[in-house]
Amino acid sequence: MMRKKFWGVLLILAAIALVISRLGLKYSVPLGFWQVVGTLFFGAGLIEGLSKRKIGTSVFSIAFLLIIYQDQLNLRSVGSWTILGAALLITIGLNMIFKQHFQFWYENVSSGKNYIIINGDNGKEEESKEYEEFTENEVGSTIKVNSFLNTTSRYVQSQNLRRINVKANLSDVNLYLDNAMLQDGHATIKVDVSLGDVNIYVPRSWDVNNSVDAFLADVKFVGMPSGEGTQNLKVEGSVRLGDVKIHYV
Repeated sequence: MMRKKFWGVLLILAAIALVISRLGLKYSVPLGFWQVVGTLFFGAGLIEGLSKRKIGTSVFSIAFLLIIYQDQLNLRSVGSWTILGAALLITIGLNMIFKQHFQFWYENVSSGKNYIIINGDNGKEEESKEYEEFTENEVGSTIKVNSFLNTTSRYVQSQNLRRINVKANLSDVNLYLDNAMLQDGHATIKVDVSLGDVNIYVPRSWDVNNSVDAFLADVKFVGMPSGEGTQNLKVEGSVRLGDVKIHYV
């Protein structure tokens, strides 16, 4: 609800800025129409990135703001691609320092079910060693996989799987569900993929319902189901400049 209000206020401010920009008023630093729109958009991205501690969103919002104001800041000689390249390196460096990628941990939620975070953002270092032992047993009903600039393969052994959330940025994620059982015969996988690939391996006896929104991307089925329909898996979410493949095994 708060997010909707935030974007609602932003759109109103954008409308006001649009009208003002066409009135011919004089600014101490002249701003064009697209500069105003870009400032509002990337300024909002910066605020959201900082509030939610999203390093990539924050850094690239600043980078695009610098590009928008290259002339005013005398950065024309630096070049847009140099700024974006520096932003990418800064993002990777900060993620390696602060976000503790390549760490594995889990925690118990209030429901008493195990909630597993893979390459998570909020992991506790002292718990990271417990993950390997945990995967040998039944895993939790809800699993979250975050992958950034790496290849992640996970063998899901849950006997009451309910939901998997997958976020892959510049990464490949492989999910093996051939030893899993779905809670009450139904489960959902939500994917958020940017410049990456997600491969999901499921038994041929499962029915898979695809509702993924693809932009410059592909969602493909590899192999054929047996038609038994013993379990029903829904795959939803979005993929941009990447692929999602469901493999029947």
